[in-house]
Amino acid sequence: MIDKKKKIFVIYAKSGGGHQSVADAIGQSISKMAPYHDVEILDGFQDLAILSSKWTNTYKYSINHARRLYNSVYDLTDGFLQNKTIEGVFGLLLGFVINKFIDRNNADLYISCHPFFNMILPRPVQKKTHARFVSVITDPITPHAHNFSQYVDLCVVSSNAARDIAIKQKLNPKQIRVIGHPVQREYIETKSDRKYILKSLGLTEDKITVLITGGADGLGKVYDTVIPLCNSGLPIQMIVVCGRNEKLYSEINKKLNKSSVLVFEYLNGLADMMSVSDIVVAKPGASTIHESFVYGLPVIMYDAIIGQESGNVKYIENNGAGKYCLNVNQVVQTVGALVKNPMLKENMSTASKRLSDKNAAFRVANECLSLLN
Repeated sequence: MIDKKKKIFVIYAKSGGGHQSVADAIGQSISKMAPYHDVEILDGFQDLAILSSKWTNTYKYSINHARRLYNSVYDLTDGFLQNKTIEGVFGLLLGFVINKFIDRNNADLYISCHPFFNMILPRPVQKKTHARFVSVITDPITPHAHNFSQYVDLCVVSSNAARDIAIKQKLNPKQIRVIGHPVQREYIETKSDRKYILKSLGLTEDKITVLITGGADGLGKVYDTVIPLCNSGLPIQMIVVCGRNEKLYSEINKKLNKSSVLVFEYLNGLADMMSVSDIVVAKPGASTIHESFVYGLPVIMYDAIIGQESGNVKYIENNGAGKYCLNVNQVVQTVGALVKNPMLKENMSTASKRLSDKNAAFRVANECLSLLN
């Protein structure tokens, strides 16, 4: 018997691409498991036009140009009392806007994949509607306190470490599920022809392919990493993804003019690029590292954001799946070591593959759908 058709909103925001990747993965899985429901993946900031550009631009600027200030604010606000205070302030300042958002996007189930909406939406949804609310925490090891609200029906985390933080934020253990990090089906079901894709990109099979990315927004020291690698003399070819950072894309293109270096702007998913890569050099965002695990890529990390990405660094290094580099010279040395020592690269690759979880999105979708029964 088919359940009654329900409206489901999966909410994300474009401040970093990882939130959208997780939302897409969950939305895809729900649509596949329960096609009779009406599922919509919603950019919450785009809907809340009053906040859209201000929030995303502030985040990008802080990460790229005011990292110390960002780190200080992050640390000062990372606690239960601070989180409740901020939640209350936003409730007062944005109460009218939030209520309008709920009226405009009326649903039976809300699934939030972004910290801002995890914080501001659960209580008004509970007070104003009979809908169920799920918060999905995209940072796997050390999520910030503002990811958590006591007013959710379900809080999905991807590790026991994140579960412990949820409990410190006063969530009832019965509200929490440790499931894993959802990855889009395109990464899991990709049957790419490596030889064909490399040829179509103008690359060869006889060189190590290094994928360099700063995430969807091109955050971090991508430029400072790409140029020394390009000039290192290592027998490598590179795919550089600059995301939505137009300035970064322009600067790298001006500096480089080599057939062994491909430079792209924003790509809607990196499945094909990862499928032909041997090593990924990246800022250790949650979605980037879990997508890398699917392909068994050694993860060379640089410029981690203190706080939410610190745990990712320890997780990868403790499991032997990659290495964190303190500076560009260490990045070049580490890539060089992997190129010159195939066994070292193979061991990291095996460890990376071991960390992959291809069914997490379906398990999250199943937990969410169970709330509608």
